[in-house]
Amino acid sequence: IVYRALRRGRRGFVALKILHTNLAEDINFVKRFHREGETAQGLRHPRIVRILDHGEYEGKHYLAMEFLKGKGLDDYLREKGALEEGKALRIIWEVAEGLFYAHEKGVIHRDLKPGNIIITREGVKLVDFGLARNLYSEETRLTLTGTVMGTPEYMAPEQFRGEEVDGRADIYSLGVILYELLQSTPPFTGSTLGEIMRKHLYEEPDYSRINPLLVNILRKMLSKERNQRYSSVSELMEDIGKIIEEI
Repeated sequence: IVYRALRRGRRGFVALKILHTNLAEDINFVKRFHREGETAQGLRHPRIVRILDHGEYEGKHYLAMEFLKGKGLDDYLREKGALEEGKALRIIWEVAEGLFYAHEKGVIHRDLKPGNIIITREGVKLVDFGLARNLYSEETRLTLTGTVMGTPEYMAPEQFRGEEVDGRADIYSLGVILYELLQSTPPFTGSTLGEIMRKHLYEEPDYSRINPLLVNILRKMLSKERNQRYSSVSELMEDIGKIIEEI
């Protein structure tokens, strides 16, 4: 549950995230909740929501973050529908800026989706690092090989397989988001987890209505094999920058 709140003795609002009582009884959820605070509190970038504090008070587990005035990219898409190519690429570029910084710090998000991207007047903000993993800190590792975690429509194939993930899983998810921005729907949907998983693992997206210049980028982002994707966010940004100049 997220509240708008005031910090005692300080000016301005914060967003106060409280872990639901039912989830607070699950030690893994509690650890994951505080891991989000620990992981994101170390990230300081204009494209990433700033975590101000986290802890426990009278049995309530909380996380305080900067209060954002804006709307989720999921709501934005519902209102606008498919976006013009230039607008879509600028949003992806801004998300990539935050991802590049996080990856440089050894943090992968693992749950990139429109609902975790906030559109503000100053640009996009990445939020919700609840499934993030710090590659440099094994103490924060709460999920094991063989565990499927994330949002199915945006998960990379290796996440479905329960394999170790790296920054290329975020690049895949960002490719799904780019496709959705252009087509108003993710490339793979279904009525069951199994159906969605099968499509991610074995089917190819429909690129027939997408600009061929963008198809080349999308194919690389959405490759089933991660070693055929962009090796880094900076490599992706280089290609996006070229396309932005052309369209």
